[in-house]
Amino acid sequence: MGPKGSLPRVDIEAMLNDEKSAENFNVGVSEVKDLTWKQRLDYDSCIRCGRCQDNCPAYQNKHPLSPKKLINDLKDFSWKEFAQAKANKGNGAEADQANAEPKLIVGSAFPAETIWECRTCRACMEVCPARIDHIPQIMELRRAEVMMRGQLPQDAAIALKTMEKTGNPFGPQEARSTWIKEQQIPVVGPGEECEALFWIGCCTTYDVCKQKIAYNVLKILISAGVKVAVLGDDENCCADPARVLGDENIFQMLVKKQLELIKTRKFKYLVAHCAHCYNVFKNEYPQFGADFPVKHHTEVILDLIKEGRLKLEVPVEKTITYHDPCYLGRYNGIYDQPREILKSIKGIKLVEMKHNREKGICCGAGGGHYWMDIPNGERLNVTRVKEAQDTGAQVVAVGCVYCLHMIDDAIKILNLDEKMMVQDVSELVVEAMGGLAESSEQCALEGIAAA
Repeated sequence: MGPKGSLPRVDIEAMLNDEKSAENFNVGVSEVKDLTWKQRLDYDSCIRCGRCQDNCPAYQNKHPLSPKKLINDLKDFSWKEFAQAKANKGNGAEADQANAEPKLIVGSAFPAETIWECRTCRACMEVCPARIDHIPQIMELRRAEVMMRGQLPQDAAIALKTMEKTGNPFGPQEARSTWIKEQQIPVVGPGEECEALFWIGCCTTYDVCKQKIAYNVLKILISAGVKVAVLGDDENCCADPARVLGDENIFQMLVKKQLELIKTRKFKYLVAHCAHCYNVFKNEYPQFGADFPVKHHTEVILDLIKEGRLKLEVPVEKTITYHDPCYLGRYNGIYDQPREILKSIKGIKLVEMKHNREKGICCGAGGGHYWMDIPNGERLNVTRVKEAQDTGAQVVAVGCVYCLHMIDDAIKILNLDEKMMVQDVSELVVEAMGGLAESSEQCALEGIAAA
């Protein structure tokens, strides 16, 4: 078994290059015959306790997904298909052809919307006493729907098509490095070396309002004497969206291309501030030969504080609650580092939401929902901000750009703009260091070109 944050790998390239595999090409789970022994074991392992659905944010917000029902529907459907296959075999040539044709799981056991409602937040798997792999089950169904049948939500299809065409889900690759060049952010080229390779990520690159997070992380690292650089034009999408949306082909194509470019540089570790980028580099890229250390920016910042390389002397008089990103917390166990950073800043009063750490509620962007808008029930980000509001906090601190976007949207939806704001942990650190850019346009890094 791989790490928590990884999904099973299917070697697409090898399958296509192998004549026998190419003739019987199949990815994911479409029919009962495609199920693995572990998937079938999961069905029999379920004790119907309901812990999974009690903790599923989609189910709790009245979206059409119950992890418990999903597993039991799969079990019931499998047994019906096995029984039908046995009956057909017994009838021999007289078998009813309509009954002999295997049925597709999606559309027969449950509607397609069931598998697309999942945010891959791991809340179900975190509490399951039988260790059922709900998310891998769903991902295999998505893979089959997307790669074998071409069935997926329109928003997801647009994102995947853009990724295939441009290398990221947002737009032209040329736009990626324009602001990097304008601000003279150091770029490490092929054959060159740096200490920390900072992965900016698509969500930050293509959103002017989020670029300040990258500036702040760079400010922190540079002020601590870390020789840091970015890939510039050679940074594409980390490919996480393609994997969670079910297109394993695009995922593997982008991973191999990006890994080839990364390996032409020398660095001690890669640092990412997006929890999804962090997870895919740490847990998915090793499946394709990546062998470099990967750190989240909160891990790096905390180490620099403990080493005395960062001076946080300016009080930040704010009441703050911290939102645990799913891909940082439940996937990778990073709960303490962000909180230790906040506690090290003078003036901050840290308060916890009712659901925190392992029980934290998903912001709603995971599982490809950053690119999909499925209007069912109350939005997950709204539910989360309501809980943050109950703490009396002025600031919701986050460690993921997806979460920042979703929390910010919910604050606006609830008309809380004048009472609450969302900030990345790095922004608060820069405030404690004595300065913070108000907007990305004002984020010019003094002396960064010489770093």
